Amino acid sequence: MGPSGTPWAHGGPPLIFDARTYRYLGTHDRHTAAGTRYEQWSYVTASAVVDRVMQRP
Repeated sequence: MGPSGTPWAHGGPPLIFDARTYRYLGTHDRHTAAGTRYEQWSYVTASAVVDRVMQRP
């Protein structure tokens, strides 16, 4: 749970950043389904800048 008024106020997944460069690394989420607890990590494997919407790098 995060501070009131933030996206994490109701337990949303935290964003993970590199402590030195502040580069976005991904998210971490935990949830329970059918009595089983799951832990999910999502991360960025590559990133790029493009000139147009939907343009591939």
